Amino acid sequence: MTQRLLCIFVFSLGLVLVGGEEGARAEDGSVGLMVDAGLPDGVSGSLVWRATPRIRAHGGMGYNGFAPGVRAGVSLAAFPYFITPTATVEAGRFFQGNANTLAQMVSGDSSFDEPVLREFGYDFANAHLGIELGYSGMTFYVHGGMSALQMRVRNLDETLAASFEDSEGPKLEVRSDPVVRVIAPSARAGFVYYF
Repeated sequence: MTQRLLCIFVFSLGLVLVGGEEGARAEDGSVGLMVDAGLPDGVSGSLVWRATPRIRAHGGMGYNGFAPGVRAGVSLAAFPYFITPTATVEAGRFFQGNANTLAQMVSGDSSFDEPVLREFGYDFANAHLGIELGYSGMTFYVHGGMSALQMRVRNLDETLAASFEDSEGPKLEVRSDPVVRVIAPSARAGFVYYF
């Protein structure tokens, strides 16, 4: 999955570098900051480069409630007007963190401690369609689509051992951390401010 994410990013970056409107140069205000929130991206802040009026690349860091992460991608606007539909592809990774803290906050149970959530991280790739409002100085947007996630489940043996602790029957043994892949709907909202 990590190799696929890298391929998506390299392909997207290639579109930015060779794409454009007959070699159109970036206009004033082509660099900016992007801030957004959504799933699976968490809260992210990125540096944005508007290569042409229709193509925008971004890369930055985020936080999902328990660990930091990184994300990079490319957005294509259908036309450079105040209201425009967009398409975005991205890839990212949230590093390992203790997701029990987020589960405790959401559930209100401060004693909640699941071993599989102690070292929780994931890679993701997004394919989103959206609507953007604004153009030259600030743009607000809502994006939605699908995300592919890949995560390695750590400490599963400890979780299973606790589940079968009182059982007289056979025990389960996990010899390596399983990899889980999920495709799910995703969405986010945010804004871009151009300098």
